[in-house]
Amino acid sequence: MKIISFLALFFIFLIATVFFINSLPPIKLLTIKGNELYCEIADTPDKRSNGLMRRDALDSDKGMVFVYQEEDIRTFHMANVKIPLAIAFADQNGIIVHTTEMTLDNKTTYSSEKPAMYAVEANKGWFSSRQIKVGDKIEG
Repeated sequence: MKIISFLALFFIFLIATVFFINSLPPIKLLTIKGNELYCEIADTPDKRSNGLMRRDALDSDKGMVFVYQEEDIRTFHMANVKIPLAIAFADQNGIIVHTTEMTLDNKTTYSSEKPAMYAVEANKGWFSSRQIKVGDKIEG
């Protein structure tokens, strides 16, 4: 009887673990000039719309990559964002076309200076402290 109870609890634990792992957001490792950034993927309108809103913190090696179907001028805002962020916009080849630091306010918008297919958000200062700039390539 004890073995049956143990096996039942083990299978319940196993199923719960699988559900938990499947509920985590997909993560993509990006590398820029040898610097690693583990990014959640925002590749649907809903995920892109929510972005990093309402987060209380972001680990130093974490970020979010916004993926679009085509290049266009991309515009972001900081409404409902609690973390100071920086953003790098990249073209379809992963070449950075614009970077900027964003401030915590609900009014300012930040647009790519050139058409972009990707946008990568990280903690404020992440790109500048690593001397990442326009023309650098995002790998991953």
